[in-house]
Amino acid sequence: MLIASPAAASVGPGNIRSPFEPGGAVYVFQGYDNAKVTHTGTSRYGLDLTTSTSTTSTGGRVVVAPQSGKVAYWQSEYGNLCVNVANNRSYTLTHIYSNVTTPGATITSGQKVGTVAPANTTRNNGVAHLHFQYWAAPNCYNSSTLPFSAANSLRICGAPDMTATGPNSAGNGTWSGSKFTASTCGTTKSFSAAPGPATSATNLGTRLASSTGTWIPTPTSLTRQWFRSGAAISGQTGSAYVLTSADRYKFIQLRVTGKLSGYTTTTKNSKSWFVAQVTSANNTQYLNIRSSPSTSATIVGRIDKGRFVALDCYRLGTSVKGPYGNSSIWYRITGVGWVSDAFLETNSNAAVTKLCA
Repeated sequence: MLIASPAAASVGPGNIRSPFEPGGAVYVFQGYDNAKVTHTGTSRYGLDLTTSTSTTSTGGRVVVAPQSGKVAYWQSEYGNLCVNVANNRSYTLTHIYSNVTTPGATITSGQKVGTVAPANTTRNNGVAHLHFQYWAAPNCYNSSTLPFSAANSLRICGAPDMTATGPNSAGNGTWSGSKFTASTCGTTKSFSAAPGPATSATNLGTRLASSTGTWIPTPTSLTRQWFRSGAAISGQTGSAYVLTSADRYKFIQLRVTGKLSGYTTTTKNSKSWFVAQVTSANNTQYLNIRSSPSTSATIVGRIDKGRFVALDCYRLGTSVKGPYGNSSIWYRITGVGWVSDAFLETNSNAAVTKLCA
């Protein structure tokens, strides 16, 4: 297939939301009939939508309903979901893996209905893409196919007004190469509850665990990313994080991002943990963990020399003599206990965390 240059067309408000989640890039890989393309007859005004010119990168992308309606039918061979909507119209979302396939099932605008199938599946001709099309009659694939234009009340929000005649005369159709950003068409709402992630120490402070709390309403996507002094840590997107030597004298924090169609994408941060190292100076073998910031408090554990430990906050307590002198600073490892600054390497003689509340 030939790929046209991006169409020089304006974007603006529209009538129907994008079939992709808001905020992502949308590329018209193929759009409206042309002698070189397969969109003719009942598919004349179909759009093949991708993320970019890549034939594979759109696979797995979330597909949402552009308009509320009811499932007319599902064809697994083509990954084709036909939806009947108001005014006796219908639309299709094709070459997808869908989780809503029962005829008569109600679909709500913005609802996740599946994901784009990988290249070389669902008869997608080797291109991972979403085929999107409307008709002025129920049950899809009839002679009443409609362009995505404002005149038909079908302009896709954020996209060019894709009338029957587009700006291109060659390539993969008259609207091929057009780019826009997926939009919901309206003002987004805010989550009524979006708590910051809670983090706590485990494994004697050498590992951080997390929980995201309850978001209202429930996001369709809730992702985690661990950060080291403001920089994302590559590959660390799980619910827990094990400290490494790269964390020494750095702050570790978890960032959670919630996404839901129609709602503002929201990011929340956990508290920060400072990473220190148990000293091995003067033949120190381990550091006692106590139940309170006092040498008379119960010992609840020990951390071996050289281990890295996450510190939450500090208080002043019993003065302790260590390899580098005396210190009355005690750090709390939330969920574990208290440790003396005297046997920690923090790269500072002063407290390196906030004061405990």
